[in-house]
Amino acid sequence: MSNLKVVKGWFKNKDENKKKEEVNKVTIKEEYIDEVCKNTNWSRKVAESNLRKATEIGMPCKRYITNECWNLSEDEMVELNEKIKKRIEKKKKYIGLVMDATGWDYETTKKNMEEALSLGLSYSSYYRRYAYTLEKNEIEDLVQVLRAYKKRRKNNDAFCIEIVSQKSGWDLAQFIKEDKQRIIDNKDKYVKFICKETGWTRGKCELEVWRAKANQGASYEDYCAFKFYEISEKEQKKYVTLEDFTKMRIKYNDHNIAKKYFDNKVTFNETFSSFINRKWLGNFNITFQEFEKFIENVKRIIVKPIAATQGLGIQTFNCEEIDKKELYDKVISLPESIMEEFIVQNHEIAEFCKSSVNTIRVLTLNDNGKCRFLYSVFRMGQGADVDNFHAGGIAASVNIENGVVYTDAADLEGNTYEKHPVSKKQIKGFKIPNWDKIIDKCKSITGYVEGADLIGWDFAITESGVDLIEGNPGASYVVAQIPNVKYRIGLRDVMVTPFL
Repeated sequence: MSNLKVVKGWFKNKDENKKKEEVNKVTIKEEYIDEVCKNTNWSRKVAESNLRKATEIGMPCKRYITNECWNLSEDEMVELNEKIKKRIEKKKKYIGLVMDATGWDYETTKKNMEEALSLGLSYSSYYRRYAYTLEKNEIEDLVQVLRAYKKRRKNNDAFCIEIVSQKSGWDLAQFIKEDKQRIIDNKDKYVKFICKETGWTRGKCELEVWRAKANQGASYEDYCAFKFYEISEKEQKKYVTLEDFTKMRIKYNDHNIAKKYFDNKVTFNETFSSFINRKWLGNFNITFQEFEKFIENVKRIIVKPIAATQGLGIQTFNCEEIDKKELYDKVISLPESIMEEFIVQNHEIAEFCKSSVNTIRVLTLNDNGKCRFLYSVFRMGQGADVDNFHAGGIAASVNIENGVVYTDAADLEGNTYEKHPVSKKQIKGFKIPNWDKIIDKCKSITGYVEGADLIGWDFAITESGVDLIEGNPGASYVVAQIPNVKYRIGLRDVMVTPFL
């Protein structure tokens, strides 16, 4: 066959294919018009006109019919079309993310995600919950768990709205956001730890954590810290979870009042000055002479950023080793902070860790004028300047009745210690000195500020008594329970059940 005949044949086939495509388009268009007419009782002319308007704004005819757009105004149709386009882009994004995570080709990825979608799992959840590592029955299980959690969250939202309606002016969304941010930031760490401890895939881990979310209101931190992967659902229900304690704080603390009196350390010290024995001073708007008078007869000071939490940003200075003017220049150059005389703690308490002030945390509730004790822990440092649990410290539970430590200590990772890891001093069985004075102070201070009824009080033990360090309306429920995880003891019946 000559090259000329080949070329003529190619053009002939091309023309025929083009004619077929045009015929098909006309046929499909007619079918679309028929479908619109059938659903609207419009004339063919009106139906064709509306389909043309839809295509002019970028909405395909098929999409117009699928979404019954003949019931919408033009503006509503434009808005719907934009939403659908965003949904399609989002769908493509998650397909790409799953392809990157699995190495699957496009068709395999789309097929597996469509199968999961048919079971009720969205594209985003398929990726975010690592469902590509799950079997079909596990995906079905995950769908049920997520639905159960959605129902639980709806009930919790109703509880929160009811409380907030009684306490107008709250920024509830900001409160919950602040409370959860630390856990969100550390989610990846918790998931990796759980997978390492269990041998689960990330998808299996997500499934089990969300099961605990749906059943107990647990967070990733709860699941990890309380070793939920080792215990039954019935045993998990014994523990206080993030959901439980968020509801407690919403019910008993006015968020705005708590922020006003407890978030700023200077305001706190001014408000509770009658319970504080040490010298203190803000590092702003002070002269050298005022600073010099403050450090008179003071060997050591501790400087804390005004809004610091979890021991962050705290520094200590030895006043006898640094020139006074040099120290003054140093501390006033720091962000707004509070300077405090470093507490000389009781010698028995100091024996655990001499570098930090080892404190007692007591969580109290003002229950209609009565001081309820929800938990107490003895917090110890491990060589740092602070004993804070989220800054590497350890904690052991204390019996409220007699002040005796009744558990081994534990850290945030769940490691337990019969003896202090640095000093080797025996922890369990230790009697906290001046315990009766702590109890008396708690009874006096609980309810001191109206609207702040659930507070974790931190006390330092001195040779002659106790000194109030700070109050925490966001007191941790985790630190109270981790020392008890070894014994499979949750504190829900003590801390939550009687009060919600």
